[in-house]
Amino acid sequence: SEWVMLTPGVVFDDVVVFEGKLPTVEEIKKELMNYIK
Repeated sequence: SEWVMLTPGVVFDDVVVFEGKLPTVEEIKKELMNYIK
């Protein structure tokens, strides 16, 4: 699996368990954008 740098200092593995499921990188990015707002 590859590591994806979304923002400085924030790194997610594309297989990290997110809210009880395995998300896609795009889902992680979308959730992170919502979190940052």
